[in-house]
Amino acid sequence: MLEHTLERARLLSPDERLLTVTGPGHHAHLADHPPVAGSVLEQPDNKETAPGLYLPLARVVAADPEAVVVVLPSDHFVAPNARFAGRALEAASLARRHPTKVLLLAVPPSRPETDYGWVEPEEPLDGGAWTIARFHEKPDLRTAELLMRRGFLWNTMIMAARARTLWSLGCRLRPDMMGLFEGVKQALGTGRESWAVEEAYRRLPSVNFSRDILERAPESCALLPLSGVSWCDWGRPERVVETLRALGRPSPFDAVPA
Repeated sequence: MLEHTLERARLLSPDERLLTVTGPGHHAHLADHPPVAGSVLEQPDNKETAPGLYLPLARVVAADPEAVVVVLPSDHFVAPNARFAGRALEAASLARRHPTKVLLLAVPPSRPETDYGWVEPEEPLDGGAWTIARFHEKPDLRTAELLMRRGFLWNTMIMAARARTLWSLGCRLRPDMMGLFEGVKQALGTGRESWAVEEAYRRLPSVNFSRDILERAPESCALLPLSGVSWCDWGRPERVVETLRALGRPSPFDAVPA
């Protein structure tokens, strides 16, 4: 899945601008594979998705706060890559034109899914994007059916935004977390960098980026429909099996004995 994600990332940015974030101990799983393009940052601990975003973002903000970043979760199946890359670049362009917005790619739903987050479009923006009225995280089946009938979309959590926009959003909504990452940012390039990261993660709370930040600031977000692309969150084995069978490929889970 990481290699699949990197294939998409390399259509968006040169290798030297790629930042891959792993959990503790994940480096060991990369040893038998080709070197990962760009830089790899290993978190000392798993403190949920927001620290996983703000650790690499500290490097980007320190280098160029006006840079536009594209965030690609690595547990997704996406095809075709070229069509996806074109849409992701459109989101990046919108993020440049709307510097206060976080642009989220959103997928037209194929079923009333209860395990995904949904986004409610509000007003048209330019470039085919929409402002967001609110987020609906993992609704029950009846609610998911209603959301689908009303034309709401699945939130992929693939996003584009200016680095300083994401940083400011974190500072406004979770200053406790961002104070620690400010310390990391100040220590970059010094002999204190490794210590600062370890110390920050020792004190960090667990913070979910979607629930604790994005859902609290729908006015700072916009969505761009990801049409003409097959997308699936591979966070569950049954979704991996479903996708591979649809592609006519064997599943690695089919041969596992009970």
